[in-house]
Amino acid sequence: TILLFVPAHGYAGRLRLWTPTLAEAWICVALIAIGIAFAWWARLHLGRLWSGTITAKADHRVVETGPYRLVRHPIYTGLL
Repeated sequence: TILLFVPAHGYAGRLRLWTPTLAEAWICVALIAIGIAFAWWARLHLGRLWSGTITAKADHRVVETGPYRLVRHPIYTGLL
């Protein structure tokens, strides 16, 4: 991983692929906040059906409401 951040010997070019403006940086912050909020909404929507491990819960069912009507894996989608 250090090779991603340390320039090669004698390299004189730009170190970043993209340098955002202040407005672009705030747009990125907003997108991150929206993604985290979407993932949190999905987690709250599952309620007692959510589990940190793969388990069969009582009254187990496929959830197709809330954020799950928009995408199949909203927690992963929000975090991405």
